[in-house]
Amino acid sequence: MIRSLWPLWIVLLAPLAAWSAPPAATELEDKPERIQLKEPQSPAVKNRIEALSLFAAGRTEEEKGNLNSALRLYQRGLRYDPQAVPILRRVIDVAGQLDRNAEALEYAKRLFQLETTDLRFVIELAERLTERNDFDDALKLYEQARQQPQVNRKSPVYVTLTLQVGRLKFLTDDVKAAADCFAEVLEALEHADDYGLNAETTRMLTGRDERNFELFGEALLVADRIDLAEKAFDRAQLKAASRELYKPVHAYHRAQILFARKQYGAALTQLQIYFDEKESRQDEAPYQLLAKVLAAQNKSGELLDQLAKLASADPSNVPLNTHLGRLYADKQDWTAAEKRYRELLDTSSAAQGYRGLAAIYRASNRPEELLKTLGEAVEKAGGVESISREAKQITNDTKQLDALVAVAKRWQSKSLDDLPQGARVVLAMMLLDAKRFDESGEYFKLALATKPKTAAELYFSWGLGLLNNDKHAEAAAVFQQGLDERALPNDNPLFHTYLGLSLEMAGRTDEALKVARNAAQIAGGKNSRLESRVCWILYHAKRNAEAMAAYEKLLARFDGDYNSEDNRRVMREARLSMSNICVLTGDMPRAEEFLEQILDEFPDDVSALNDLGYLWADQNKNLDRALEMTQRAVAADPDNDAYRDSLGWALYRLRRYDEALVELHKAAEVDDPDGVILEHLADCQRDAGKTADAIATYERAVKKFTTDKEADKAAGVQKKMQALREKKQ
Repeated sequence: MIRSLWPLWIVLLAPLAAWSAPPAATELEDKPERIQLKEPQSPAVKNRIEALSLFAAGRTEEEKGNLNSALRLYQRGLRYDPQAVPILRRVIDVAGQLDRNAEALEYAKRLFQLETTDLRFVIELAERLTERNDFDDALKLYEQARQQPQVNRKSPVYVTLTLQVGRLKFLTDDVKAAADCFAEVLEALEHADDYGLNAETTRMLTGRDERNFELFGEALLVADRIDLAEKAFDRAQLKAASRELYKPVHAYHRAQILFARKQYGAALTQLQIYFDEKESRQDEAPYQLLAKVLAAQNKSGELLDQLAKLASADPSNVPLNTHLGRLYADKQDWTAAEKRYRELLDTSSAAQGYRGLAAIYRASNRPEELLKTLGEAVEKAGGVESISREAKQITNDTKQLDALVAVAKRWQSKSLDDLPQGARVVLAMMLLDAKRFDESGEYFKLALATKPKTAAELYFSWGLGLLNNDKHAEAAAVFQQGLDERALPNDNPLFHTYLGLSLEMAGRTDEALKVARNAAQIAGGKNSRLESRVCWILYHAKRNAEAMAAYEKLLARFDGDYNSEDNRRVMREARLSMSNICVLTGDMPRAEEFLEQILDEFPDDVSALNDLGYLWADQNKNLDRALEMTQRAVAADPDNDAYRDSLGWALYRLRRYDEALVELHKAAEVDDPDGVILEHLADCQRDAGKTADAIATYERAVKKFTTDKEADKAAGVQKKMQALREKKQ
């Protein structure tokens, strides 16, 4: 956890800002001299003055011990002046003292982008980002860190950083760059004394087992650095816990090297060592390499026979038999392929075997065998997920799905017992995915009639599928049935949660509230997400006063918990909804404040950036900042028509009509553009002197508002259009 590492962060940050004592004087604290302005202040000057003011207020709150208040003020000040390093340092420091580590991490990334900082701090930050799977940002930090002037290229620090860069380059598919890094690491390991590598650093670089060297070898081989790849693979053999057990894997790697050197006979010899040990750790790669070697020797015709001999000697080898079955299927030798997969399933219940058979029966139009195989896969190989790709293909093929339904009907006509449970489940899921809801429901009922152990999963899949397809009443009935049948333990609120959502979407708000409150009570009133469902139902039902009161209680109870990422997401969602409620009720200052609070904690939150930028543009204020915010939102999500509209509206308010028209046209290019977007486009066309275009777009907006039963908005647009027509005359 990041929290446990925070004391180290404090040490690393100490050179940057001594939090244990009052903050040191900075350029931001100089007492400003009174000056007489001959010209209006530029937006940049105004922003810097506001940043200074907020920084000073934050200092005052921090000295009083009001750290939460101080942090918010510092964060606000930083938005006015993002380049202000002293403010940024205080944000990181105070967030750390409050154990708000996710925020500290986010702002620490910004600090390193602005200035070179303590190297230990940078490495710690990069490690935390890697742990959070933020590979791109971590990579940037590691690369910048190893390029610092104080980092000697023949030092343990440089080699360690190079290893991390190589790993991240490999993870981000820049394999050649990764190979360059690994080559440097290998060079350092071979000349450890020259690089000052002690035993501890060497152990860290080489890892606990052979995997580091295998990674080096694979990357170097792809980069065609064969000699170095060979060295890496040889060192992997030396590093393995048991060289005897690792021997076949090393033989495979030797075969890779020999093939790259075009020593095909020797490569076959090494591959045979791997095959003789009946290995499967390298999955299908050795058999693919065998095909390449034989092709290079003009012996591709021998491949199937050689693989068949291997499979006969090793019938339980899943990668081998799967690979061979696929080769037979590619040649449309259905009999041989089926035999191979059947023999595989005789020794295991591998999902690959069922998937292979399903592909054969689909291609050869054998619906009875197909349905039986799919059903067996569901029952024996891990559920529908094990054959999800095949099921999706069938779902998209109406003729094939109809054929499977016909088979099931024939089996049912003899005896319901003749329809296997797995077949019932897979048909229910495929028909649901195909939006054939009545038929799907029939097979869900048949599957549930057997009282299976997976009843809860079936109810949930059924109900969620209906809910996602706007079958709200039907979904509510399914979730209610799951509750009535006690498919889940009494202390599991899952069905209550989705039942409440379904009821609200079906327009049954009072029932939905009762169910949602029950779900929250089951969780002991300690789950912020379940508690927020009650707020959301009130919000969705447009019971704005009740919703606002409920959200305020939610924030009062849970907003102080910064240890749970999910709780922080719930608090963010709550503030977005509260902001929207304030917009609807005309309380714009408070609407803006909730968005500001989101951006305090999540400075790159795209939704909040867009919404606040739009609110400011709509009120014709803070236009430069509104433009910057909406530009960031569009950069993060270029296909979002709402974000394009906000950007276009900010440009319109700045009277940059040509640029605004570009963005507003893009926003309106969707299949069914929002009436507000059309109105904005028409306003811009009007003011840009494109009268005919504006009138046509106003007409579209009126139609859209009318269709959406927004009579007031339609009437307002109608007045604009009429005024423009009169002006034109």
